[in-house]
Amino acid sequence: MKYLYAALIVLVLGGAGVLFARAPAELMLRCEAELRQTVNNTQTQVTMDASATIFMMKNGEGFVNLYGVLIGDDEQKWIVNRKVAFFWTYHRENRLYDVTIRQVEIKNVLDRAPENLMSMIYTPRFSMEVQRVGNNGLLMRGISSPWFICQE
Repeated sequence: MKYLYAALIVLVLGGAGVLFARAPAELMLRCEAELRQTVNNTQTQVTMDASATIFMMKNGEGFVNLYGVLIGDDEQKWIVNRKVAFFWTYHRENRLYDVTIRQVEIKNVLDRAPENLMSMIYTPRFSMEVQRVGNNGLLMRGISSPWFICQE
């Protein structure tokens, strides 16, 4: 009888593990990178120095977790800790991902980076190129930005 209870407990725990471990969307890509990007326009310059973790799901959704510092042209600094959710579509003919920002979520009250400066770092819609390098490396870039290397 005690073996029956043990087997039942294993089945219940195993079933719960499968139920809770199942993600709502299948992960296609997970990539971590150190990001240092400087953007200039006629009025200002802004630099993002952050860790970026990119998740892209097979259902056409994804998000980037950004954690780091935004530096203004007057050397003023702001902590950045946010999740940028997006939709993506892959276009085979030009091998580009069309990315549309869906939502920006501030993950920590210490993130007070001005939106007008953050909008210089990520625009509402852009195209992205991704190329595999070796077994677990990726080169990624926006059309008008330099390549950055990340590890899956």
